[in-house]
Order: sequence, then C-alpha cells, then structure tokens
Amino acid sequence: MFEVLELPPADPILSLGGLIQADNRPEKLNLGIGVYVDESGASPVMSAVREAERRVLESQVSKAYLSPQGNLSFLDRLGTLVFTPALWSSRISAMQTVGCVAALRMGAEVLSLAGVRRMWVSNPTWPIHAPIFAAAGLETLEYPYYEVGAAGVDWARMLESLGSVEPGDAVLLHGCCHNPTGADFTPEQWNELAEFVTRKQAIAFVDIAYAGLGRGWDEDLRGVRSLVERVEEAVVAVSCSKSFGVYRERAGALFFVGRDADQAAVVVANGLSIARTSYSMPPDHGAATVAEILGDPALTAQWRDELEAMRVRMSTLRIELADEAARAGLDWEYLRSQQGMFSLLPLSPSEVVRLRTERAIYMPVNARICIPGLSPEGIRHLTRSCAEL
Repeated sequence: MFEVLELPPADPILSLGGLIQADNRPEKLNLGIGVYVDESGASPVMSAVREAERRVLESQVSKAYLSPQGNLSFLDRLGTLVFTPALWSSRISAMQTVGCVAALRMGAEVLSLAGVRRMWVSNPTWPIHAPIFAAAGLETLEYPYYEVGAAGVDWARMLESLGSVEPGDAVLLHGCCHNPTGADFTPEQWNELAEFVTRKQAIAFVDIAYAGLGRGWDEDLRGVRSLVERVEEAVVAVSCSKSFGVYRERAGALFFVGRDADQAAVVVANGLSIARTSYSMPPDHGAATVAEILGDPALTAQWRDELEAMRVRMSTLRIELADEAARAGLDWEYLRSQQGMFSLLPLSPSEVVRLRTERAIYMPVNARICIPGLSPEGIRHLTRSCAEL
C-alpha cells in the first residue's frame, strides 16, 4: 500500500534548518528562524513563565483530562486580555486549541460547515495558511497586500482585488505584526475593513500570532477590537507561542464572535465536535501556565515587562539595520516603520542563494528575515554582503 506514496514538498522554512546546522562557517547568520531569540541566539524562557510553571506543578494534583473546551481559566483570562472585558463578556465564545495552527484549522472547518467555500489570504502570507485552509476544503484566493520596499500596506490594490469578494466568503487578516512583511493596517483601515466585510456579507478571520511585539499589547490589538465591535460575526485565532514564549507547549485559542451570546455558543459547540475527531482534548500545561500568569497581577506585570523588553529590542534592531544599510549605500528606510519579528528584504531568490553559499547568510528564498536573529555584528555582515551583491 505505502509504495504509492511520494515524498511531500519540503517546508520552505523548516528545510533551512539542516543546511544551517551543517554550515560551520564562523560568520554564519541565521535569519530564517521563526522564533524570538535573544542576543546570544537562544530562545529564552520568560521569568514569569518559569515562576508560573513552578506554581502549576506544585499545585497540580491530577493529570486527568479537563474538557474538550480546555482550560476555562485560560480562555477567560486570555479572552479578557485580547478583547477587553466588555467585548469578551458580550457575544464571544472560545475553545482552547493545540497551538494556533489547530485554531486556524478548526476555524476553517467550522466555516466550511457553515457554508463558506472561499478564503481570501494576503499575498504574501505565512506559507502554511493556504495548505491549512485547503485541507479544510476551502478554496484559497489571494489579494495583493504589499510591495517589497514600501513602508505600509498596498491598500488601494488590496481593496480593488477584494472587490471580487462574494457573500459568504471569508477574508483572512493578520491581527498585527504581519508575517512576513511587518506591514500592518492603520486604525482607519481596520475601521474600513469592518465596514467592508459587513457590506460584502463576508466574514473576517483574524490570525493573532505576535501580539505585543509591534507597538505594545493594547496598541497591537486596537484594530482587532475595533473590527470585532463593528461586525456581527468573526473568527479569531490566537497564539501564545511568541507572546509568552511557550512555543512547544502548543497553547492556542479559537474565539467565535456571534450576533449574540446564544449564537456564539452554538458555533463553539460545532468547533468542539470537530476537534473531538481530530485531537480530542487540548494539552493543558502551556494553557495552565498562561492562566497562572494572567491570574496574578504581579506575574502579569512581570510578563508585560519582559514582553516589552523583547519589543523594544526588535524596534532598536530595525533602526540599527536601517542606519547601517544607509551607510552601506542601501535604501532600507521602510524597515523603520514596520512591526514585529519579520520583514522582507529587496532581494531576488538568486541573490538569497548567493548570500547563503558565499556569505553564510540564511533566509527563505522570499528574503524574509527574522529581526531578533540579528546582532550588531550580524547587521554589519548582512548589509555589507547585500551591498556587494
């Protein structure tokens, strides 16, 4: 039976890992990594997370399942933090998921069950978005989002393309710190998007993976909150991986915004039914850790301080990168105004390969760089190498 199977295509980002590991050149620079790393190149465990984990382990008396919905304290505290208390208590239901990938998949499955057949995604976007939605049976369509070298979203072309959205379609929106571009919507554009999906009788599906790493937690989520206030229905997937640094613990959540609380409850019940035949029960350790942090004001303050330090470091690296690029004769000024962990450099795929083979600089072929993977030495190595291409 298995002889009919063929190797699937390699993941464009994960496949870099083996090449990087095998490269022993001392100047090697890994900009393809998809996690936050500190100055030493390590992905640290937050002090708030360590303390919360200690408390969880000391107080835990059972490893029995919780429920298909997951850790209710986690959902309540995260929902309050993402949407504000007033929004969360109105017409939003939630389920814990196995990271944000499962949240995206379960959300797409629920939309498919509700009759949605098409999902619009930005070009570019995270490479796994389209395969997730296709696996749920949705047709994936693209809307132009960004031109490399620009500071912001290609708003006019985006709206022109989305003019083809039909009633019942879904539109995927990055909540903040767009991956891979770092270009985000303005508050005014978020308001226009809310009016747009309402007028088109479409549904917004928001992916929040990097909250707090752009302009700060509340500022990063300002647009999402504005949209949720204005639309009748929406789906919101939230990851704790980057914001809390709990990547391998797979702590994610899926929120459904309904026309009223009763409708939202019915929607989440359908999501839980689908999850039962997938992963059945979500893992608890990461969710319990986040719930512990958000349930203690002192731990919450400590976590916010650590998250802010990560944000400030990345913002500083962006400024240093733009400055050093200018000294090397490169115009990368647009990097200053972008947000989050990623941005795209104005490099062709062949130039990316040259940097890899000639200069030991690694990034995906679309020239997406992970900002925290840089250091002062790495910035100089990158800009001088690009200037000499």
